[in-house]
Amino acid sequence: MTTETHMTTMLDVSQVKKSPGDGALIYGIYIEGARWLTGEDAGDIDDVTGVPTQGYLAPSRLKELLPKVPVIYMKAVVVEPQWEPSSVGYMRHNPAVYDTPVYMTTFREFKTKFLFFWDPFVQL
Repeated sequence: MTTETHMTTMLDVSQVKKSPGDGALIYGIYIEGARWLTGEDAGDIDDVTGVPTQGYLAPSRLKELLPKVPVIYMKAVVVEPQWEPSSVGYMRHNPAVYDTPVYMTTFREFKTKFLFFWDPFVQL
C-alpha cells in the first residue's frame, strides 16, 4: 500500500461538509516557489471517490512567498506492479502524474518530515 493525494476544490477547511469514507482531508499546508491554481483558471472538476478535485501547479507570483494550498484529499491505494519503488515512494512514470516528495518542516528546522505527493492534475 501507498498513499495518493488529490487537491480538492475546497480552499478552506470551513468548506468541508463531510469526511471521505476512504481517506483523510489535510489542511494548513503552504507551498514555496509555486502556487496551486483554483477556480476558473484550474480547469475541469474531477470527482475522486466522491471528493471534488481540481487545479494544477503553476509558477509563483511575485511577492507571494508561501501561498496556502487547498484542502488535500489523501487515501491509501494498492501498489501497481509497474510502479518503481524509490526511497521516497513509488514512481509511476506516467506523464499525467507529478511524482514528488512533499517536505514538511517548521520554520526551516533541520528536523524534516516528508510524505509522498502524487497528483494526476499537474500540468508542467
